[in-house]
Amino acid sequence: MRFVRRRSRVGFDLLGYQKYTKDATLGQVYHALACLREDPSDFVRLVPHHKISGSVYLHVTHPLVGFGEEDRYLLEFHFEKDSPEDFRHFRVATSDLRFVVGVITKYFERARLPSLRGWRDVTAILREEIENADLIDAHTFSTNHRSQLAQDTVCGCFNCGKIFSPGEIQRWIEDPGDETAVCPYCGINAVIGESCGYPITPEFLARMRRYWFF
Repeated sequence: MRFVRRRSRVGFDLLGYQKYTKDATLGQVYHALACLREDPSDFVRLVPHHKISGSVYLHVTHPLVGFGEEDRYLLEFHFEKDSPEDFRHFRVATSDLRFVVGVITKYFERARLPSLRGWRDVTAILREEIENADLIDAHTFSTNHRSQLAQDTVCGCFNCGKIFSPGEIQRWIEDPGDETAVCPYCGINAVIGESCGYPITPEFLARMRRYWFF
């Protein structure tokens, strides 16, 4: 990959995992892409100083498990209208590095979008993820958590809705790193404790149940 020092006439900031470059050059963008780790937490994001056809960024990362894992790159364009809440989001997975470089170069040098034919409109999915971010995060505390529950005074099951003391838990599932609690009332491994940072209330557990079991 040939590194160049050209700057965009629009102006771009380059973001990455624990990285930020203001007024990036195309060479810096190419270098960030070449150094992109095969880890979904690493990414390359191009943020134009002014919207390009409504787009506010181009995001490149590696696919999460379950979406295009046979491909090496996941590209996403995010569009906003009058406010951040009024958005659309498009995504495509590919193994073609030339395609990725072509999209980046066209966006950076010519301030133009590629044809989005074949790109997937994931706006509805992203809206749901944003609206239910607390439920998704709380779910990460429902496994490998015996040591956490040992410090809690209250926990609850988001399958049956029962709220109880961690001392009532009798069954544990062996998981890598720690053990996972089985609810003493319904027998499902859907227990979270107060250390998750979310309210252990009937209302929150009901929201969790609707999201994860319906």
